[in-house]
Amino acid sequence: MDIGLYPTLGLLAFALGLFAFAYWKAHKPAEPLKVRMMNYHYLTFFAAVFALVMVAHLVSIISGHPFTGRSGNFGQ
Repeated sequence: MDIGLYPTLGLLAFALGLFAFAYWKAHKPAEPLKVRMMNYHYLTFFAAVFALVMVAHLVSIISGHPFTGRSGNFGQ
């Protein structure tokens, strides 16, 4: 199964949007009596990692050379 160009661009846009939202929420001033239900710093980190993976996949799609790794037969 291979993800094409348009789904990769869509997932990249989603990851960047999630990163921007989590960054904005993480840097809002804390309200003293209100408990945050999630740590937005973790969500920012995971969104950034996912965006980097999508950029790497996008480069492999555009270049036409799939990632093979050092062994030459990654994933087979």
